[in-house]
Amino acid sequence: MTTLLILFSFIIHILSIFAIIILFTKYQSIKQLEQSQKQLLQETEEALSLFMMQMKEENEKFINQLQVSDKKNPLPLRNEVESRQIKEENDDDDLPSHLQTILEQQMDVIEVKEIPRDETTSHDQIIELSKKGYTIEEIAQQLNVGKTEIELFLKFNQKQ
Repeated sequence: MTTLLILFSFIIHILSIFAIIILFTKYQSIKQLEQSQKQLLQETEEALSLFMMQMKEENEKFINQLQVSDKKNPLPLRNEVESRQIKEENDDDDLPSHLQTILEQQMDVIEVKEIPRDETTSHDQIIELSKKGYTIEEIAQQLNVGKTEIELFLKFNQKQ
């Protein structure tokens, strides 16, 4: 009878040691997963902080450019655009490549249209320029009024 109890105790000890080994391996795998998650979180946080710093720098550059352009004419002339391109070519090295391509595309698109000024009233000028095919933004810039004012006038004028 004692032999049977000793054998039973030995089997229970082996099972408990086996269970402890299984639990230890699971604990180690969870610990490694936690470490990899922390590392991934840290890398993501570093990437986001770097991105935010770059965005902040780009925004500051953009605000400075807007302040400079507000001091000048609201519509840049072609020679001013070309002189800005020459000045910005030196600064373009700091910009990311995707922003450089956008900037180059914008500079290619900018053209100043000369809109003839007449002695007529602003309402007549709005109608005339609209019939000539000018956009609402161009009409607003030429007459120094807001875009919404032009839009509302054109919508109201169409109903009449």
